[in-house]
Amino acid sequence: MKIQDGCNNSCAFCKIHYARGNSVSIPVEEAVQRAVLLEENGAEEIVLTGVNLSQYESDSSSSEKINFAKLLKLLIEKTSRVTFRISSFYPQSITEELCSVLSNDRVQPFFHLSIQSGSDNILRKMNRPYGADVVVNAVKMLRSAKNNPFISCDIIAGFPSEIQN
Repeated sequence: MKIQDGCNNSCAFCKIHYARGNSVSIPVEEAVQRAVLLEENGAEEIVLTGVNLSQYESDSSSSEKINFAKLLKLLIEKTSRVTFRISSFYPQSITEELCSVLSNDRVQPFFHLSIQSGSDNILRKMNRPYGADVVVNAVKMLRSAKNNPFISCDIIAGFPSEIQN
C-alpha cells in the first residue's frame, strides 16, 4: 500500500527529488480506510511502501501531525489481524517512538535501511542526511525492538563490529 511518494533530500547520486518532486503523503484517514478495506477483503499482510517512508507526514482530523510511527500505530489499532511489513527506512528516522510500535507482534521482523555506506567521509560526499554513528544506533534500536530483524550481516561487512554482531 503506497502511502508516500517523492523525497525532500538532495543526495548527490539520486534524481528522485527531480523526477518525483518533494515528499507527498496520503492523508492518514485514507491510509486507515485502505488498510481496513484490504483486511476486510482477505489480505493477510500489508506492505507499506513509498519513496521515503521516513518522510511520511499527514494532518489528522484533529489537526495533529501524524508521522510514520503514529500512522503505523493507528493502522494496528484500526485493524485486527492483518500484519504489516515496511519497505524501506532511513536510519536517522529510527526513534524510540517508532521502535515501540515496531515491537508489536503484527509488524514483520524485517527492516531495510537505506544506508549506502559506513564511511562518514563517503556519506558526506553523497550528501546523505546521517553519519555512520546514526546507522550503528539505528541497528541497535531495531535489534532491541525485534529479534534478529536483519536477514544477512554479509551486506554490512564494511560497518563497525557493533552492527555486524
